[in-house]
Amino acid sequence: MLIKIVAAFSSTRRLTAMRFLKEPSFWLLFEFIVGIADFHSTHRITAIKVFFKRGLKTVDVGAAQGRLSVELALSNHTPITALAYTEEEVNSIATFVNQNGLKNLIKIGKDDAQKIESIQDAEVEQVLMIDVLEHVKDDAKALEAVYRVLVRGGYFLISVPTPNYPHWFGFEMERRIGHLRHYTFESLKSKLDAYGFTPEEHFYYTSGKVSLLCNLWYDRIKRPKIIIAMLPVFLFASLFFESFSNSLGANSCLLVLARKK
Repeated sequence: MLIKIVAAFSSTRRLTAMRFLKEPSFWLLFEFIVGIADFHSTHRITAIKVFFKRGLKTVDVGAAQGRLSVELALSNHTPITALAYTEEEVNSIATFVNQNGLKNLIKIGKDDAQKIESIQDAEVEQVLMIDVLEHVKDDAKALEAVYRVLVRGGYFLISVPTPNYPHWFGFEMERRIGHLRHYTFESLKSKLDAYGFTPEEHFYYTSGKVSLLCNLWYDRIKRPKIIIAMLPVFLFASLFFESFSNSLGANSCLLVLARKK
C-alpha cells in the first residue's frame, strides 16, 4: 500500500516539478508533494489504478478539473476523453493539457453524466464515473447513459461514497459538496443489475481514520503554512491507516468494476 500511494500521482508529479522550476509557488509545491492539489484524491487514484484497464478506448464522465484523467492516461499510456460538466471545468482541463503538451493523450468535452450526448452508441470500451453518481439528480438516467455508450462486455469503473461518509468527513462538508445519496455494494449492485451491468469486483476504501484525517485537512486547518507543516504527518498517517476491504466496516468510499452484459 505504501508503494502504491507514493506512486499514486507519479506521472503528474513530474509535470508539476517542471512547472515549479519555471514558476515556483506554494500550491505547486503542495501539488508536487501530495501528487494533486486535493488530499483525498491520492487515495482515490490509488484505488482506481487497481481496476483500470490499460489500452481501452476510455471516457471519464464527470472529470471535473481532469487531474485523474491525466494521471491515468500518462501512467497507463492510454488516451482518455475527459468529459466535464461545467464550462469552467472544461477550461481548467484545457489549460492544464495545453500547458503540459498532452493534446495527444487527453480529449476534452462538456457533457451531462445523465445524458453523455457527445458519445455515440457502443463507442467506448471503458467508462469511468468517479464520485459522480451521488451528485446527479437521477442516477438511473446516468446508468442508462453509460450502458448506451459502452460496447458489449465493456468495463464500467465507478466510485461512490458510503453511508459512513458524512459521519467521518462531516455533515456540513457533505452538504457543501452536494451529495444526494450514498451506496453500499449491495445497493449499487442492485442498480447495476437492473440497468444491464454485471459487477465483477469491488472493494471499500478510505478507512475511517483516513476519512477523519480528510475532515481535519479540509475543514479544520485553514492556514497555508500550517497545511505545509502538517503535510508529512498527514501523508504518513493516511498511508499507515488506509486499507481495501470487501466489507463496509468504517470505510467512506466504494469502488466497483462492472461489465455491460
